[in-house]
Amino acid sequence: ADAAIPSLTRAEIISRAESGLGSMYTWGKESWIPDVHGDAGPDCSGYALKCWEVPRSLLYQEEDGVNATLSARYTSYEFYNCLGPWSSLSSRSLLREGDILVKNNGRSGHVVIYAGGDNWNSPIIYEAPGTGLAVRRVSRYLGSEYQPRRRYSVIDSGIVLDNPTAKSTGGQDV
Repeated sequence: ADAAIPSLTRAEIISRAESGLGSMYTWGKESWIPDVHGDAGPDCSGYALKCWEVPRSLLYQEEDGVNATLSARYTSYEFYNCLGPWSSLSSRSLLREGDILVKNNGRSGHVVIYAGGDNWNSPIIYEAPGTGLAVRRVSRYLGSEYQPRRRYSVIDSGIVLDNPTAKSTGGQDV
């Protein structure tokens, strides 16, 4: 399934990230109703997974949450150790919109989506910050423990997703 992930543009990743703003952090979840503030939303790794459209199963349904409770999902550990369809970047200076920054110390971690700005100290990011907090777009300090990652099959230019609430069909035309 890793090799079969659909191609996405950077604009599509950011559009998906925008659609989750205001949804409430929910541990172990990777789905939200786009543009509905205050509704149960994803945790940090679930947010990155949905924005990157990287489910373990291509049957993943985004908006209706049918598979939102799949177990054996990717976590910050897998992001940090490159155990999915993404790779490490040699430097944070290579970050582009839609890449992620991840930290993990073996016990806990955090994943954020890079949106721009200063990639070394206080970048602009999208994140599901933690229990009781809403998914947000913010500029904040991220220390050197945050490592850059890039999803496979990212297209730097091309078709822009104009409907971020459209369901994924695993990259097939419908």
